[in-house]
Amino acid sequence: GVSYYFVSKETFEDMIRKGEFLEYDEHNANFYGTPIREVEEKLKDGHIILDVEPVGAANVKKKRPDAKLIFIMAPSMEVLEYRLRSRGDTPDDQIQMRLERAKWELEQTDWYDYVVVNDQVDACAGRILDIIAENCVEE
Repeated sequence: GVSYYFVSKETFEDMIRKGEFLEYDEHNANFYGTPIREVEEKLKDGHIILDVEPVGAANVKKKRPDAKLIFIMAPSMEVLEYRLRSRGDTPDDQIQMRLERAKWELEQTDWYDYVVVNDQVDACAGRILDIIAENCVEE
């Protein structure tokens, strides 16, 4: 109810049928989506940031061409795999699914407005903050 709302698969599918999502996607055996109503409500107070996968980002861009898309990537697939494994909370089959998905996601970066490599946390965060500052000028 703060950062995420969890609903049943049936409720999610009903929301899809009703056109209630700005974007949604199914991956890693789960549904993810951003309700249009929530976005419209938050935009009344200013800019918002969405954390979405490439399919969702493409759908956001179709419905909101003014959206700026930032792709944040690991420095390499090896580093990504190390990060996933070092968490110690992800089963091997899920890691493999995520790595396969990551390969596909890397092929989608051409249509993003910005690509930021997360090689050092502070530098990555600084670049993202710079991008936000550049794009969130009040009109």
